[in-house]
Amino acid sequence: MTERTGTGNPDVHGIAISAAGHHSGWYDDDLLYAVVTRKPYVWERFPSLARELRAAVQSLVGLSRQVRNEVDAFLSLLPEES
Repeated sequence: MTERTGTGNPDVHGIAISAAGHHSGWYDDDLLYAVVTRKPYVWERFPSLARELRAAVQSLVGLSRQVRNEVDAFLSLLPEES
């Protein structure tokens, strides 16, 4: 659903869209970075989510070095699959 922000720009799911059609304040891999940098206890508490995320991130290519490093750190925290 598209709503209007106070700036007159449309807002799609809480992300302001500029007149040029670009969103402001977010980069392509921000959500991935936010997820893989959660504390280890999150993945201990929700192991099924950790397994799903492992499967998803193992197939990603073209990540920035910073995000790739965080993904690798996330993967190293998970127990090996049996």
